Amino acid sequence: MGLNAAAQKSEIGIVVGGKMTPDGTSPTGTTKVNTAFAFQVNYATQLISFKVADLELNIPFLGVPTSDINSSTLFTAKSYSSFYITPGLRLRLGTTFSPFVEAGVGIVRHSPSSTTLGGFPSGASASTKAAFDVGGGIDFRPKKSPIAFRFQATELYSGVPDLAIPKLSMHNNVLLGGGIVLRF
Repeated sequence: MGLNAAAQKSEIGIVVGGKMTPDGTSPTGTTKVNTAFAFQVNYATQLISFKVADLELNIPFLGVPTSDINSSTLFTAKSYSSFYITPGLRLRLGTTFSPFVEAGVGIVRHSPSSTTLGGFPSGASASTKAAFDVGGGIDFRPKKSPIAFRFQATELYSGVPDLAIPKLSMHNNVLLGGGIVLRF
């Protein structure tokens, strides 16, 4: 075990997938958020290497360009976008098949659409909130290849976006995705 700055291993990963949000509830009824396209770009670098595992600093950027909303309240914003940055730690095992777990804390920027479901100007406003994530996955790295294939699931928890719905309870999202990783 040891810290060796000259021998650090780094990676850049790109993951695409779907963001799923459980139904939200409020005094006006249920709000549904459709599954949305999401992408993640991350940079990670090895902090400590053990014989069977590595501890890494992980800096992910997750973008969800548009999450469409279904609600019985016509004054609800019709969609919103979210951008997360949640630096944290990752524990990775193995070499060819490398399962990992990770957790981080950071911020999310929610930006609602300027139009409501009823076609009126929206009273909702953009907001920046604290965000937490926890996740895991597996990388498959063919021998002597700098490229790996990644499959992952991440739970994202943040404050409620302003969608012009009073007392909306909707905090968590799940990202399921896959992509590639370049190690250097």
